Amino acid sequence: MKVFRILHLSDIHIGDTYMESKDIAYRIISDLESENIDSIQSVIVTGDIFEGCCGLRDGIVSEAVEFFNIIYEELKVSTKIEKEDFLFVPGNHDIMREEDSFQRWKKYSVFLNDFYGSIPNFYDPSDFSLLKTYDDSRIAFVGFNSCGLKEESVIDEKLLKDIKKIDDSQFDGFKFDKKYLLDFISTQTKAKTFVDFGEITPKQILRVKRELNKYDDYNIVAFFHHHFYLFPEVYSKYGDSSLIRNYTNVIQQLQQANVKTVLHGHKHFDLERPLITDSYYENTNNVINIIAGGSVGTNRVARHTFNVIDFYDKDSDLDLVQRKFVYNNDQLEPIIFKQIPPKSRDNNTRIRLFSVFEFNNPDLFSQYMDTIEKINIVADDYANMLKWLENIFVGFEEIQKIFETNSLCIFFLLYAMNYRILKIKGILGKENFDVSYYNILENLLLNGIEDVGFDKRKYLKIFEENDYDKLKNTCDELFDFAQNKKTKYYLSFSMISIFITDIYLMLRYYAGSFYNKNIKYKVNIKLDETEFHQNVPVQKIMIRSDADRRSAFIDLRCNSATSHKLAVLFVKEFELIISKFEDYFKTVGLKLYYITPKIEKSNLPNAIDNYNFEAYIPTLIPLLTGDNIYAKKEVFARELIQNSIDAIAVRSSTDKDFDQTIYITLGQSQGRMFFRIKDFGTGMDRFKIERYFTSIGRSFYSGDEYRDLEIDYKPISNFGIGFLSAFMVCREIDVKTRYYLDEEEGLKLHIPNYDGCFFIEKDDTLDIGTEITLYIDKKISHNIQQDEIINYICDTMKDISCNIVIQDDINKNKKTLESKTLRKNISNNDILFIPFLDSGNIVKNVSIEKTIRTSDFIEKYSYGLFVDLTGKNQIGAILNSGIKLYDTDVDDVCRLIFNIDSRKIRYLNRFFLFNFPSNYLNIDVSREKITSLNEDVIESDFKINLMGEMSRQVIEYINLCKIGETTNTALSLHLLMMTLVQICKQDSELSRFRNELMSIRYVLYIRYNENTIDLIVSRLGNKLIDAIPYIQNNYAKCDSEFRNFAVFNSIKNGDKIILSQLEPWHKIVPDVRDLINRNICFVDDVVDEFYPYKYDKEHFPLIQYLQERFKSKDDRIVYTFFLVSAFLVRKRDEKSCIAIMDNILGMLLEQYTVSEIENGECAVSIRQEDIKKVIKKLS
Repeated sequence: MKVFRILHLSDIHIGDTYMESKDIAYRIISDLESENIDSIQSVIVTGDIFEGCCGLRDGIVSEAVEFFNIIYEELKVSTKIEKEDFLFVPGNHDIMREEDSFQRWKKYSVFLNDFYGSIPNFYDPSDFSLLKTYDDSRIAFVGFNSCGLKEESVIDEKLLKDIKKIDDSQFDGFKFDKKYLLDFISTQTKAKTFVDFGEITPKQILRVKRELNKYDDYNIVAFFHHHFYLFPEVYSKYGDSSLIRNYTNVIQQLQQANVKTVLHGHKHFDLERPLITDSYYENTNNVINIIAGGSVGTNRVARHTFNVIDFYDKDSDLDLVQRKFVYNNDQLEPIIFKQIPPKSRDNNTRIRLFSVFEFNNPDLFSQYMDTIEKINIVADDYANMLKWLENIFVGFEEIQKIFETNSLCIFFLLYAMNYRILKIKGILGKENFDVSYYNILENLLLNGIEDVGFDKRKYLKIFEENDYDKLKNTCDELFDFAQNKKTKYYLSFSMISIFITDIYLMLRYYAGSFYNKNIKYKVNIKLDETEFHQNVPVQKIMIRSDADRRSAFIDLRCNSATSHKLAVLFVKEFELIISKFEDYFKTVGLKLYYITPKIEKSNLPNAIDNYNFEAYIPTLIPLLTGDNIYAKKEVFARELIQNSIDAIAVRSSTDKDFDQTIYITLGQSQGRMFFRIKDFGTGMDRFKIERYFTSIGRSFYSGDEYRDLEIDYKPISNFGIGFLSAFMVCREIDVKTRYYLDEEEGLKLHIPNYDGCFFIEKDDTLDIGTEITLYIDKKISHNIQQDEIINYICDTMKDISCNIVIQDDINKNKKTLESKTLRKNISNNDILFIPFLDSGNIVKNVSIEKTIRTSDFIEKYSYGLFVDLTGKNQIGAILNSGIKLYDTDVDDVCRLIFNIDSRKIRYLNRFFLFNFPSNYLNIDVSREKITSLNEDVIESDFKINLMGEMSRQVIEYINLCKIGETTNTALSLHLLMMTLVQICKQDSELSRFRNELMSIRYVLYIRYNENTIDLIVSRLGNKLIDAIPYIQNNYAKCDSEFRNFAVFNSIKNGDKIILSQLEPWHKIVPDVRDLINRNICFVDDVVDEFYPYKYDKEHFPLIQYLQERFKSKDDRIVYTFFLVSAFLVRKRDEKSCIAIMDNILGMLLEQYTVSEIENGECAVSIRQEDIKKVIKKLS
């Protein structure tokens, strides 16, 4: 079977290519080599070498010559090809729009002459048509010039006659009359333009037909530029007026000339079509296969193509095989294979190695067969192995061609099989045989064949290795030293043979040895030495390939569950070993990436089924951990708990009568720690296990199946990688499950390791729900301890909807996490709660007295914002359906909701805890960080309603504290209000709430009496008699009143000294000022910087410190000191004055509760004697 291979290029359009033309040429060669495509015997170019609008500008011809010279020189590296094997026909863009025929074809003829040196004589110089034959391959290429060009008038004479017939009155209302129009048209009738069209002249056809009479038994391939049939895909949308005008005659003449294939270009649209006319009913061979080449380089389309076509001789069952290379926006798509006639669906033809070997090299075949008879390999083994080797190559046509053209490839394939059988039996010591067999086989290699390009004795050492890494290294040394492709073929087929032979021998004889070396330490499955072979009948073991799926399938029958599981694991282990043989497979075009076991069902009850993960887990685990997705190993527990929460919620939407608790057990089994989680939620059926549970990146909750349930619940899980996280801590997993609908079967799933397979068997004793057991691997989990897992669960499951019972069998402890545990453990007296609904709305007018303090909100609302008015519980966190997110804090969320710079507001994490419904959030794959809020939340009035409800609840809380007692100090409430003020200040949409909050904030009032000064804390809205609020507009007034008070009380001598000094207090207690400035808690919103107010009771150590310095335990002395200091520094440093007064406010707020302040009990009276005492100390 002879094959002739061409490279088909069309419509390059040099002068307007989508990238540099030379880069296109290099890319074509590079992609051919990547696909191991060589032996190109001819290059067919179907026109439009140039972009027509470029004319004969400088450099365009040389650029085109350079383009084809690159292809020529690069093809020569691996192919015997000459320039005369490049065949060109012109396209409509290759014609110059000139009246003179010579000028018309000047650009094209100059190109041909420059490329070839001189135009070959197989071209007809009159029209550039051509006939090129390859006698050895009995194939002829006929190139037609399909480019027509003629001059036409711009204005048709008929148009002039039609206008003359029009009545003059029809021109009324126009700015010109009939005569003016006729005169104008007459001036244009002499104008001419060139029109190009498609046509193959009868002269060309006649001349070529006469020539083809000499080549009656040749495969005739015609090629030209224009298409000669309608493109249905184009014509239906745009019409098609550019096909060859005399296409009916062309088709008839091509059929008479026995043309079987036509190649063309022109439309920049790649298509393959059979052309069938009425003559088909007379002779079914009257079919022309048409291949439209699309465009290699035009800048007008995003899709670019070229073809490699193999033409087969007339005696073959095949006409041709096409490989189409398609680039979409510069991205190479998978190669498209087509053959004519198409493959039969039930075509299981395998190459007969002996037949091909004997036909192509009878002498070497005879030597080989004589040798095999002498070494006495078991006939049954030999026949089976031969079938295996023949079956593995079914569908790989490139390999079959290699065998047909190089019989030594078959020799090395068979030789390696025989030598490997002897060596493996010798290595494992399972069978006694005559050692002279080695000598017989070695003599065949050393003396029976000529030099093959490598050291034959080193080659024989390959077979002595039982370790695949060492085996590969030994062969790699020979492979890397090989100087030609044939030598690499011999080594590659030898390695392929070793690989296939080892699989067969393992399944037939040596499963026990393979288990002990490769499987035993990976799985918790025991195997007796002979158990596997007793339960796997040898006559049922066979291999077959599927080239389209890049897979090999091994058929087996297993009569026990253990043999079934191990057979799958054995085969999958060899699939992993493929990577060591990858280079050898690739060299010969054996695109085999997967080996899949196909186990015949036995008649045993509860027979198991085996499945594969959709991805290779070990390569994915590093992508999950560290800085990639999951930062810590414990996160697997969260992922599994999330799945349980979702399963329980979905089932409870239709059925409330079941246990909605999640049960977790940590214990020991066979020296291994295990983690078990069980729920009675929806469970899974076989379909969901196959499609979702063990798939990567596919979530049941984001698919149509879940939407079809019409359940209102918004699930937490949606990425489809949650279960995968379990493999960060274990290799082996057991799952028991039963689906809650339709009385589904109970299923047990066993994942023996994460190398790619798992097993399912029926178990109808199981309850509805799911139980998952992870057998913790110390190495991959970094020896994770049960306490770490339990603590992580307790820290993470803050406010979920289910109870979790954790049984620690290792330490004999039991712990229960109640549902909504966070809100149950915080006192309801001093919190606010703003509920969030799934719809994106906020519940307004939630009563603190009737809903929050009575705990009704715990069960009534699932989600919302908690505000801790005490600031002591450190609750600041972000929850996703009650589950803590570790990489997102309150600052981040406030920035997203309110569009503020939260860095200036430091109290957010003290007060706020957000528990969002999952549909509010767009989170990253780690499920730890919010990337954005859902658009429905952002685009609604969410933030306005949220701030409005918080402000309303603050006012309600204040009013409740007025009529009832609270132990909550007023400082926390004040800081919360000022925090909200700052948020509203940065977001203009919230300005009305800022004014409202500012009007009810706490301020320091100063009342000047005759002998005392009263310091009082009250809300700004309260009007205190004769008291001045210390706010921005009153700073000067308060300063003046203090000085009047000092003078009025006749502070003799000392008053003048003190009033003239600016900072005497700083000299006495130099470390106080820094503390004051640091502790500013914001008096007015005119200060840009909002300093954090410490929560470690710094005011009380400050009071104690000053009391020691003043030798007095009276707090009034401290307040007096600050008051006097504030007014003394005012003239020089107003900010320090504000800071000092703010500390007075802060100390009072910290000493008094909200109830006390609201009832007017927060007041300190400074006496004249106190001022004198401080003055005396400062003096």
